[in-house]
Amino acid sequence: MRTRFRVGAAWCGVIALAGAGLGGCGGGGGRLSAPRYLREASGICSAANRAIGRVVIPPLGDTRSAARALARVVVIQRDSIDGLRGLKPPERLGSLNQRWIALLDQGTDELEHLRASLAKGEGHRATAYEHKVSILMERAHALASAHGVTSCGGPALELDRPYARLQWEPTAATTA
Repeated sequence: MRTRFRVGAAWCGVIALAGAGLGGCGGGGGRLSAPRYLREASGICSAANRAIGRVVIPPLGDTRSAARALARVVVIQRDSIDGLRGLKPPERLGSLNQRWIALLDQGTDELEHLRASLAKGEGHRATAYEHKVSILMERAHALASAHGVTSCGGPALELDRPYARLQWEPTAATTA
């Protein structure tokens, strides 16, 4: 129960941050300045990364419990992607926003496939999905960090250990 509360409390912060950012956009119709977009997008992802970092996966042999934990991560990822979609980037960052969100969305789709395979008791498929999640999230991180944005990192999965924990791994951009 404590973990659920911690994730919920952190997630409330993400929603509040996203709402504050959207509310300050000057009437909702205008684009954000580049510094403000980078700050707000980084804020959404930093909060989501902290929330994801608090989700603990039980031993993967307990596939149903692991699937439930991943379902929480998928919800956090989807909500952060929705928050990013709600931001209006400046013209010059429009293509970054589209490509970055597409990578995050694809990575979250693969995370959902991973969750579904665990829920069905098909743990043997998990490695392939984990690999795809890692590649897509790494690409999203590289694209975002090249522009000074903290990316929504997703979980760091370690599927070959008997006990795995989803972790948020801080980067130089998120610890500054």
